[in-house]
Amino acid sequence: MRIYLVTLFPEAMRTALLRGVLKKGHDANRFSIECIDLRHYGVGPRNKIDDAPFGKQSGMVIRADVIQRAVMAIPNYSEYPIILMTPSGTQLDQGMAKAWSSQPGLIVISAYYEGVDYRIFNILPIIPVSIGPYVVSSGYLPALIVAESTVRLLPGVVGCMDNVIDDSYVSELLESPSYTQPRDLGPNTDLSVPEVLLSGHHQRIADWKRCQSLSATFFKQPRLLSTLQTSQADQAMLLSILKGEN
Repeated sequence: MRIYLVTLFPEAMRTALLRGVLKKGHDANRFSIECIDLRHYGVGPRNKIDDAPFGKQSGMVIRADVIQRAVMAIPNYSEYPIILMTPSGTQLDQGMAKAWSSQPGLIVISAYYEGVDYRIFNILPIIPVSIGPYVVSSGYLPALIVAESTVRLLPGVVGCMDNVIDDSYVSELLESPSYTQPRDLGPNTDLSVPEVLLSGHHQRIADWKRCQSLSATFFKQPRLLSTLQTSQADQAMLLSILKGEN
């Protein structure tokens, strides 16, 4: 898969993304990344990429023609989804990342300042995407989130795919809690590792983890349960959760 990040800070974005397991996946040719510097497609001797907005007294807006040239310079750009980070876009979710991970490439545009000239949406088939109902200073970090959430789903990037399948939202449920050494953190039993995890009984452990995932989802993200295909065992666990038995 090819990832293209259209940005004002190409080196910073590349360095931020290529760390840890993602760097290993990149070095193993699971994906490639290219950062497109908007400045290279600016206007005039100073490579200007923005200008003052019409009808408004403050702020600057990135020019549509600059973004257009930057994107169209990407080989076969029309074959890839083109994402632009904006607070007014569709909120990012795991399903979107999964869909993009099956594509041969992805183009992610970082917005800055007061945003971009709206006409860019008429020029290019851009998908506006948001990372949540809040505002940050630029599209720098949101673009990195889109890129990471997508490439980590590629085979071989996060090692065994089981490491990804059990993630929150991937399995349609929040992940069950994790524990490690030491087994006890104090005299309080609430600070001890649950005994079932030390039992070595694989089915009991799997049932416990499933119940914990259902419980966490029910209390923290109940909307996820509306689309979950539940088994009879799931329904029994949910009933126990409602009765306060788990």
